[in-house]
Amino acid sequence: MKIDYEYSGIKVNADFKDNVNLLYGMSGSGKTFLFEIIQHYCKEKGIKNALFDFKTENTEDNMVAFCKDAGIVLLDNADLYISKELLARFMKECPCILISLKDYSKIGIKDVGMYSVDYTDKKMEVKRIE
Repeated sequence: MKIDYEYSGIKVNADFKDNVNLLYGMSGSGKTFLFEIIQHYCKEKGIKNALFDFKTENTEDNMVAFCKDAGIVLLDNADLYISKELLARFMKECPCILISLKDYSKIGIKDVGMYSVDYTDKKMEVKRIE
């Protein structure tokens, strides 16, 4: 999913090429803010999305069912609730998944897009790590 968007004067340019895309970085780097901007982008473009975070009180079955028709699934602060099993279920059902993590080793999967996020001076930089 390619996103070239401006929200409240903040420019975002990102290209998420994989089914699963890991956004990682320390607190305050802009991951949660990026998810908010992506939600605005999806609403404007008519793309169904699903946002989950550690506050969401859903069972895994409900989360997966809700995401079946979503063009993009956003899992914010996933360190607090993600499991390998839940991620495997999302991967089968969802075309594009963005996961915000502080420590990506927790999910232990390969063949995913790795991205860093940096929000500075009204610009959101999303860089793919090769």
